[in-house]
Amino acid sequence: MYRLAGFTRGVTATNDAEAIREEFSRIMRLANYVRPLHPLFARFGVMEEDIIARGQALADQMLLQEEQSEEDLAELDRLSASPNTTFLFDEPESFLKSMIEAHQRKVADDPQTPIFLSVRTDGTYEGEIKRTVYRHGRSFGSLVLQMPMHDKTDFWYQHWTTMRDIMLATMDIWEFDWIVAQPTMYIGLQKNLFPDRRSFGWMGWTPQDLPRDASSALARMEPLKGGTFMLLQERMMNMKAPDIETCNKAEAYLLDRGALAVL
Repeated sequence: MYRLAGFTRGVTATNDAEAIREEFSRIMRLANYVRPLHPLFARFGVMEEDIIARGQALADQMLLQEEQSEEDLAELDRLSASPNTTFLFDEPESFLKSMIEAHQRKVADDPQTPIFLSVRTDGTYEGEIKRTVYRHGRSFGSLVLQMPMHDKTDFWYQHWTTMRDIMLATMDIWEFDWIVAQPTMYIGLQKNLFPDRRSFGWMGWTPQDLPRDASSALARMEPLKGGTFMLLQERMMNMKAPDIETCNKAEAYLLDRGALAVL
């Protein structure tokens, strides 16, 4: 699977409810943009809370195991494939209300809890939009667009400009200070060179005006939206060793130029 992942600048809302309304409006814009790109993107919604909780508890348990059992993997697949019970495009106002109420319940237990908003498609190889906003004294956030992957007919196997266009559309909705497109498991398997810093991947954008030189370790570095667009290679990055090594070299290059901030 592939994902777009980025860090956003400060949030200006005066309270959590206002921030949720603003972020929900942005999520709807992104959902409507990607909706025509893949059949699953028309099925953004949420599952029943108990199924979500069981899936999260099982995933957390599996992270502590050196080797996952076939039974646990099968159960996680079954829970992930559970159908959504509420669909975003059918009941957007109901969605917004439930998001505000869910956050209010969390705040009752932890007043410093961040705002976390998520809509996902159903099916084992699901897509998801995840938005996290930290407001209390830090005022920044993150955005992840998880893309369903079934086979090579999925849209991101097309020319690299297809993924770039999705990234640019996302940047029209949020103000980023770092955004990348990368294989989901690049971070899941901790293949990035500097675990304590931001990671790269197949392509990305930084607000910095990075120097262009022959030793850049990147196929493209171009001015874009007041910053720099970066492309590792025109062929889509995969999780095989040669592509991981190429990406690690690019991360070392970007670190030397001050582009990889500490997490």
